[in-house]
Amino acid sequence: MDDRQAKAFDFSQDAAKQLITLSTAVVALTITFYKDFATGAGHTSKVLMTIGWGLFLLSIFAGVVHLFALTGALAPKDGSALNLHTRIGDISLGAQQVCFAAALSLTVLAAVLAL
Repeated sequence: MDDRQAKAFDFSQDAAKQLITLSTAVVALTITFYKDFATGAGHTSKVLMTIGWGLFLLSIFAGVVHLFALTGALAPKDGSALNLHTRIGDISLGAQQVCFAAALSLTVLAAVLAL
């Protein structure tokens, strides 16, 4: 693996790890303060928050799948050349990013509607 491939691998791995960490933190914080949030929130806000949590969990799952895909790309079974852009790796990273962005948007929208 040359330096360029190693750097690409590190960036891809770090992006997945950061989104996993942020998703976990947002879910933990919103669950912690849900009681305060839920008292004044309407039904729509609660539904949006629940959907947001689900999307955060999907983002975490997709990130873990991406990390597994990166691990598999480092040591292919068939002895083929190193390829960090596998189909499952690219799909899982894209899914993680989209789920995170959608979940964050829904969470912010739920908070705004609860005001």
